[in-house]
Amino acid sequence: MFIDYNNDTFFENTEVVFEGVNPAGSVNTFTGNITIPQSAVQNELLIMRVIGDAGTLSNAEINCNSNLFIGDVEDYGIMINGTASAGNFIKDNLRIYPNPANSAFTITADVMPESVTLYNMLGQPVLTQKITGTEATVDISSLSAGTYLIEATAGERAIHSKIIKQ
Repeated sequence: MFIDYNNDTFFENTEVVFEGVNPAGSVNTFTGNITIPQSAVQNELLIMRVIGDAGTLSNAEINCNSNLFIGDVEDYGIMINGTASAGNFIKDNLRIYPNPANSAFTITADVMPESVTLYNMLGQPVLTQKITGTEATVDISSLSAGTYLIEATAGERAIHSKIIKQ
């Protein structure tokens, strides 16, 4: 199994996250832990490729540039969410209230995000506001009643929550 951590659409040997052997005729479940490298592209859809073959794989087979001897290839989308570190805000410290809200909500945090974007349920951005200071009020009076996804960003880090507009 590979994850294209650098999102260059090629699978290098350094991007092998799991490998194992399943004897012919048996059904096994492989489990394990995956360590995400700090250099991995975050908050973008990456490709996770699972390959099954009866033999040793060449680079051409791994990157689907030649046929497999006996086997198949399945690609999945995977997203690596940014992790908290020094200088970045942490979701547990981000407070959004009141929720549900009528015309505005307030955001407070130990380390404030730089901006907040609200998305409707179709994934379309409907409001963006820059944040300054230790508390921010976001005016949502112009939005229709419903549920909105909140994306709070600081640098390249983003966390998500939701708000209900009454």
